Amino acid sequence: MGMPSVQDHAVVLDLLDTATGQPLQTWRFTGQTEIVLGRALDCDVAVASPYVSRAHAYLQNVDGVWQVVAISSQQLLVNERRVALVELFDGCVFRLGPNGCSMRFSRDSQATTAPDSGQTLSIDPNNHPFLQLDRTQLMREVDEIANGDFFQNLSENLQRIRQPRKSGANPD
Repeated sequence: MGMPSVQDHAVVLDLLDTATGQPLQTWRFTGQTEIVLGRALDCDVAVASPYVSRAHAYLQNVDGVWQVVAISSQQLLVNERRVALVELFDGCVFRLGPNGCSMRFSRDSQATTAPDSGQTLSIDPNNHPFLQLDRTQLMREVDEIANGDFFQNLSENLQRIRQPRKSGANPD
């Protein structure tokens, strides 16, 4: 059977929101052994950040092991430590310089998985799906909320609070 080749796995890089850690943008690469990260538009992963160098770092596959290597003097940060090279593993998070953006690395098997396998949905940003709002379901949910006990109690309390203002009476 042998070792999986670079073609057997995709490399996935997520640009992370610094406040929440949630992905803001995702890049997926298959069959590449080197991926350049930076601010320049010709980088494989181009991020619009003044704190990231035009060519900041690159990922490379060396004998089946992925690593990220800093090109910029700003280096990389892992666990708030400056480093020039990091060996990557699934879920590894690194930052492009002290003030740059955070990235998460993962490897993803290209094997097709069943929809109910628990895998998170992955959307190709180059193929924007058409999403449509189900207005019937929306109206059903609005009615359910508006006719629910919590909303009815809230409405009654609001009317009670506003009543003294309308009549000009002093609530004390």
